[in-house]
Amino acid sequence: MAEIQNFNYDKSFVLTSLQVFSSTGNVIDMTTIMVTLTIFEDIFNSTISGDLTINDANDYLSNLPILGFEFLKIELSKPGSNIKLTKTFRIYKVDNVMVDYGSQKSQSYTLRFCSEEFLISTGMKISKSYRGKRIDEIVKNITEKYLLSNKLKSQNIEKTLGKHDIIIPYWTPLRSIEWLTTRTNIPYVFFETDEGYN
Repeated sequence: MAEIQNFNYDKSFVLTSLQVFSSTGNVIDMTTIMVTLTIFEDIFNSTISGDLTINDANDYLSNLPILGFEFLKIELSKPGSNIKLTKTFRIYKVDNVMVDYGSQKSQSYTLRFCSEEFLISTGMKISKSYRGKRIDEIVKNITEKYLLSNKLKSQNIEKTLGKHDIIIPYWTPLRSIEWLTTRTNIPYVFFETDEGYN
């Protein structure tokens, strides 16, 4: 466990693979044309998100095509160690498209990506009552049943005290979980790391 924690905080890493999987089945490795890759992870946001800026001379936007529904697979490794991180995200937006009119063969753009659970949550609402349940039990139920995720690490679920009668009034799953964290008797947060949801 200590090695994984060092991996999270040590700034030295190697990007071994950066692949975009299009809805047409095409796969492109973007490692050599990547300009910047930023991944956002913190305890006050439920899911991981990020930006990938590309300098593209092959017009992948049209040829793949990249429409904003693709998958992005990122693989990182730590030098001098056998630790590897592999994570798959969903691309939800193509932004900041700039064409180099001098050559008309090159363009740069930013691919915005996030965890798939974020997109699942935005397309669904929960209207349900829970009777005599702990908050952590309700959060686990929402994560597994509505977000369709098995990434909730059971060893990272802190049990809350008391049984509650809760009605979720037609909110998205992530909005429901955020609200539930305010109903506990202890400071409680719900967030994603490279190892899953905590």
